[in-house]
Amino acid sequence: MGFDFTGGGGGIPEYSDVSAKINLPLKRGNFSWVTLLGASQIFTKSNFDDPDQEWKDGDKGQNMKMTNAQMFTGINYTHRFNASTRLENRLSYQLFRQKASVDEIDYTTRAKTPNQSVLNNQESRMAWQSILNHRMNAKSLMKGGIGADFYQAEINDIWDGRTLSDFSGNSALVKAFAQFQYRFSNAFSMTPGLYGQLYTLNSDYSIEPRMGFKWDASPRSSFSLGSGLHSQLQPRQVYFYKENDVLPNKNLKMSKSWQTVLGYQQKLGAGMHLKTEAYYQSLFDIPVTTDPKEESILNMGDDFSNAWDFVFVNDGTGRNYGVEMTLEKFFDKQYYFLLTASLFDSKYTAFDKKERRTRFAGNYAFNALFGYEWKLGANRLLSVNTKTAYVGGKRYVPVTVSGSATSVNDFVFHYDRAYTEKLSDYFRMDLNVNMKVNYKRWSVEWFVEVNNITNHQNVWYKYINDRGKEEYIYQYGLMPIGGCRVYF
Repeated sequence: MGFDFTGGGGGIPEYSDVSAKINLPLKRGNFSWVTLLGASQIFTKSNFDDPDQEWKDGDKGQNMKMTNAQMFTGINYTHRFNASTRLENRLSYQLFRQKASVDEIDYTTRAKTPNQSVLNNQESRMAWQSILNHRMNAKSLMKGGIGADFYQAEINDIWDGRTLSDFSGNSALVKAFAQFQYRFSNAFSMTPGLYGQLYTLNSDYSIEPRMGFKWDASPRSSFSLGSGLHSQLQPRQVYFYKENDVLPNKNLKMSKSWQTVLGYQQKLGAGMHLKTEAYYQSLFDIPVTTDPKEESILNMGDDFSNAWDFVFVNDGTGRNYGVEMTLEKFFDKQYYFLLTASLFDSKYTAFDKKERRTRFAGNYAFNALFGYEWKLGANRLLSVNTKTAYVGGKRYVPVTVSGSATSVNDFVFHYDRAYTEKLSDYFRMDLNVNMKVNYKRWSVEWFVEVNNITNHQNVWYKYINDRGKEEYIYQYGLMPIGGCRVYF
């Protein structure tokens, strides 16, 4: 229809998915099964016919194709022994596959040099967990569980002709937890707990104490306080990065964070409440790079494709802190709304022991949702919904070019000014109109959506082209979507 959905990126994503769920109530419990299948691909290529690009003899373009596929299926069985005790059992299987290839194209001859960079990664996970809930009396509740995630990974990453990872193997994450809730009164309760996990790849483990309190100061207001230790595995590609036929990152520890959250909630009339939270996270055992010594894993992982070709050590720290406010009106009297505001900061300390803001320190985020519904006749519903987001831009490392910009060695990264500059802020407003018709056993929903209705140009990322000039890739602009859904 003449719309440019690519934002200048040159590729239109194609995707498809299917999901299903079955729920079977049983005499002493419940059985459910859910599955999800999805696939997507995108193909981008250099546009040599673009007059604004100023192509010249000797320039190199790129054609890139990326495909992703994911499958998830899981069952959940809950058995009630009696009114006070029940056991939940969960078993699931997940498969994720990612493939990408980059071909280099000569502008003058249009000759193609294939497979300059190739990603061929696949990981499957079999997960099991059993959770026992037991109410001892009116004041005491115990909960505990055990489980394990079994990983089978095949990782093959080649970037600019260098093999970054070439690994196939198994590993497992074993988990267990226990918590106890005690109500001192109808207004005050305490929930201590302990969580533990062990990663079999390198025998790294974590024991994590946690504690929570809640006080209902009145029928309309309450306070909460939670604090505890949390840990996280590194991406699998980090562990399996290969350098000189060894895996230098295999023995990395988990990243850890001691987190504390103080919350206040106030009811404001029927169906409306205000929630405020202040939080502080102290991060340690964070992987950082020794070259460059100013970088941390806390700034990585959200690019279109990620190259984890660094040697890391667990010498980094970080801290996140901020306050969040939410004003929400649940759907009642034909309308709803949700307003959120977040003010925050995010900092890290790298191998050089200097503290900087992280890439994701946008410092503020605001969101607003509103919807209204009209009843048209006995079985028709018309609704209009809007969503608006305004978020601080991501930060970046300034880059200049010392040569022809045709080699990675021509780029100079100014880590002395790392993440001191930001991309422009993100703004987007969406509009959705639905008409739903309900029949006796099924219903039909017609919908029209206009995403980014203001056609705001949001920056995806900034880069240096082959001529040493700064260029921006934008996210998609105004995008209309329409269709029909059938529920039965």
